[in-house]
Amino acid sequence: ESRVSLVPDPRAKYTAEDRALQNRTALKLYGMLADLTYVADAVIDLRKQLAERMGQLIPEAPATKPLQGYADKLDAFRNTLSATREGAITGEEQLREKLGYLYGAVNFHDGRPTGSQLDNMAMLEEQLAAAKARLEALTARDLQAANAAILTARLVPLAPMTREDWEKKQEGK
Repeated sequence: ESRVSLVPDPRAKYTAEDRALQNRTALKLYGMLADLTYVADAVIDLRKQLAERMGQLIPEAPATKPLQGYADKLDAFRNTLSATREGAITGEEQLREKLGYLYGAVNFHDGRPTGSQLDNMAMLEEQLAAAKARLEALTARDLQAANAAILTARLVPLAPMTREDWEKKQEGK
């Protein structure tokens, strides 16, 4: 039985601690990207449900205005999460693009992340926490108001996607 041992490139000047920090940082950024993907998918799922309900209403129905207001809030929030302009090079960078670029920069370098990369990660972590909080608000108070309007129209209420549901969906892909 033969064994293969993985060893760092002897020409590299990075210490084991540098590589360990790089690995921890890349894994943290990977987790942050997963969290952001869940937030974005939850918003997209709610928006699709909302479009279905609105499609069942006549345009002048009393529920139309509050539901359109909720749809506008969901759309505005989604636009802060990822670039929405069409085209290959738009220069638009939202949270997803910033996290993706940072993840790539850290992940494809064997050495210690730079101070600015670590600072950038901390800043993006705060923005991600704010996005999670915004999703909670949109699926609590704002969702209750939208569902009240939906129920007056005798339609099925909106049901936000849970993280567990999202993870099951990811496993099925």
